[in-house]
Amino acid sequence: EKKGAKSERRQFSKAADADEITKDLSLIFELASLDFPGLRKRLDVSMAKMSTMYWIPLRSIENWDSGKREIKDYYLNFIRYTMFVQEKEGDDGYLGYIAEQD
Repeated sequence: EKKGAKSERRQFSKAADADEITKDLSLIFELASLDFPGLRKRLDVSMAKMSTMYWIPLRSIENWDSGKREIKDYYLNFIRYTMFVQEKEGDDGYLGYIAEQD
């Protein structure tokens, strides 16, 4: 009976892991499909707030948001990564603290 219970727990654990992986991949895909204005809208912050949150000059934020200039991939991926961690962990940390300041 102990072997059966252990096997059942392993099966449940594998299913839970698969569900977690599926959720993570879904979130990654969702964030990867968003351009800069879409990411900012998803964060629901102003351009000025986004500038403060990520220590990026406001002029750059304005140019990226309006499409006047193209954002570098490393900035875009960094923002996506921080959003992934924030949404996955549910802990806003520094970004949440900055977003709350007015």
